[in-house]
Amino acid sequence: MSPLHAQLIFIDDDSHEIIATEFIRMVLLAPAASVTPFSMQFPIRLLVANVIRIRAVIINFFAKWFVAKGNKVHDYLFDQFYQGLINFKWEHKIIIPSEIKEEDLRNMNIPTLFLVGDKEIIYNHKKALSKAMKTLPNIQAVLIHGAGHALSIEKSDMVNEHILNLLMHRA
Repeated sequence: MSPLHAQLIFIDDDSHEIIATEFIRMVLLAPAASVTPFSMQFPIRLLVANVIRIRAVIINFFAKWFVAKGNKVHDYLFDQFYQGLINFKWEHKIIIPSEIKEEDLRNMNIPTLFLVGDKEIIYNHKKALSKAMKTLPNIQAVLIHGAGHALSIEKSDMVNEHILNLLMHRA
């Protein structure tokens, strides 16, 4: 999942042009491989799901893998995942997350909320937390107990509470 930014945008009243922007908050929500690399399981499962384009393989072998065992997720979300993958047009440019350089992390000096599940499987959550805590200067790191990569779905109330607290807090 990509970072969520709270951004102030200043627009000229007359011309309606953007005259300045300022990032005021950042949420790193299960940041896929942006702090540490993917586990080997991720590209393997992605490849299998794209080669064996069968609903059961895409949902059971790939989509459900993102969810921590025991957590309930509505079937329609897995169906959306399936439809998205099966209907994806490979002629589009694919954006694959890559690790953010440590220097760039150190320069992110805005209040940052780093949320990761303790059952994260597409990267090593312990290494990601450790690196984020060492490099992001203004970080609040939260390990969500019992959540996998789909933590915003699995533990939505808890995730929403943390994000709202960050956005409501005045720096």
